[in-house]
Amino acid sequence: MSTSSFGTLCLDYLYRASELPGIGSRSTRWQVLAAFLKAAEGRAERLVEHRNGVLLLQSILDRPHSGAIYLYSEPHRSFYMLSFDRDDDFSGHEFDDVFEKYNLERLIAAGLPGDQRRIPHHRRSAKHRPRQRSQRNSAP
Repeated sequence: MSTSSFGTLCLDYLYRASELPGIGSRSTRWQVLAAFLKAAEGRAERLVEHRNGVLLLQSILDRPHSGAIYLYSEPHRSFYMLSFDRDDDFSGHEFDDVFEKYNLERLIAAGLPGDQRRIPHHRRSAKHRPRQRSQRNSAP
């Protein structure tokens, strides 16, 4: 998608909001985000809201530089992980830099399809695959 000091940006589909415990078709955006953070045992260090969704930096409590960047697409009620050519260890200031350099507001506004496993044309090696949900207890 874009290239900058953080490398190539890829967007990986994670799962639908309905897969989170306690979330149904009538759950609000804020209920979905609370369930997402609870499942990952994380906190939202940064959050950017748009009518089509939310972009957030999720960090592990009491672990600086442990943030990963996620997109919640409201039209499709799906989560995506933004991955770069580096580990997911973003700080709040780095998130702000990434947001600006990669024009991430356009991702929120795009209304991404919820059934894609990976945005096309952005292949990455297996070491850059998003964390599996079962492993998210120890990392975002």
